[in-house]
Amino acid sequence: MTSYSADHIWIEVDGDSAKLGVTDFARQALGSVVHVELPAIGTVLAHGQSFGTIESEKAISELYAPVSGEVTEANADPKGHWLVIVKLTKPDEIKSLLSAAQYADLVK
Repeated sequence: MTSYSADHIWIEVDGDSAKLGVTDFARQALGSVVHVELPAIGTVLAHGQSFGTIESEKAISELYAPVSGEVTEANADPKGHWLVIVKLTKPDEIKSLLSAAQYADLVK
C-alpha cells in the first residue's frame, strides 16, 4: 500500500524498510528534472527533516522525509521513480501519512 505526505512524497513499506519517491503531481509541477541531491547511505533521517533537493528547469525544491529511518539505498538518477530506501526507525509514523484518496483531495 502506498501512502503520501503533504510534502508530495510517496512511501511504500516493505517489512521494516520503506521506499520514498516524488509524487506524479509534484513531478508534473516541476517539469523536467535535471538533478537530484540525496543523502549518503547510512544517513539517519528524522520525520520532517530535509533530506535533499530536486532540481528542475523551473525550480529547486527541498525533499522532506515523511518518516524516520536510516538510508540504505539512494537513487540519484533524476528520472528514477524512487529516491531513497530507508530502514524504518519509527514505523508508527506511517499512520500519520495520507491515503491515496486524502492525497488526491489535497492536490485538487
